[in-house]
Amino acid sequence: MNKTNWKYIAGFFDADGSITFHKKKSNIYPEIIIGNTNKKVLESIKNLAGLGYIIKTNQHKRKSSGIKSQKVLWFYTIGRQKDIRKFLKRILPFLIIKKEKAKKAISITTSYKSYNSKHAGK
Repeated sequence: MNKTNWKYIAGFFDADGSITFHKKKSNIYPEIIIGNTNKKVLESIKNLAGLGYIIKTNQHKRKSSGIKSQKVLWFYTIGRQKDIRKFLKRILPFLIIKKEKAKKAISITTSYKSYNSKHAGK
């Protein structure tokens, strides 16, 4: 994939994406989510990245008004740690808003990888 496509994905992620951190026991796991009402744009990102999956919700509430929207909300999600690391490393040079959070997630997924390698088969 060329650099222009990754720049586009990074811009889209900076605007409409999120990195959330989940705690399970003593471990922290990042997750990537990009939400949008346009499924085609998310499918395009998924196809370009070659990672993750797309899910939908039937309705969502707008936070400011509490009114339900009639539009379907789609989520492009990456949950596998090695895929998160791969995705974020590709877009990191082009991120502006979420750059520091992406660095933190890359660090966590890298330490998760080394932990699993050391404890495999135990």
